[in-house]
Amino acid sequence: MDFLPQDLLNSFDVYTHMQGEHLKALEAPEPDIETMNFERSRNFAELEQQLRSLLRQMQTPAFSDEVRADMAQACNRRIQTLLDRDAIITEGIRQHKTTLSRQMQELKKGKTAVNGYGAAAQGRALVRLSG
Repeated sequence: MDFLPQDLLNSFDVYTHMQGEHLKALEAPEPDIETMNFERSRNFAELEQQLRSLLRQMQTPAFSDEVRADMAQACNRRIQTLLDRDAIITEGIRQHKTTLSRQMQELKKGKTAVNGYGAAAQGRALVRLSG
């Protein structure tokens, strides 16, 4: 893979590093999903730009068919690794959202119960007996 352009290799490395950080972040009780999505979008856009640049270069006669095939295979291997890790991260985010949703439903039930107690107390009036 040394024959891939250095900018592309750097983009792959940055994305891979980001994925590692995101996997660590998902282990925390409250990961910052919004920041993760922003970083993921930004790094994906950079990687996509580098891949498109390589594709434009590969369409020139300067590259033999064998070199094109080798470069495509190298890129495909790296991309597949990224996609596999992205699937793990996506599953982690889904599980986190499911947990949050469940917790919110439990809070809503508790709030409803507390409000119910308050309504019962408001329905009672104190009667003063004087005699």
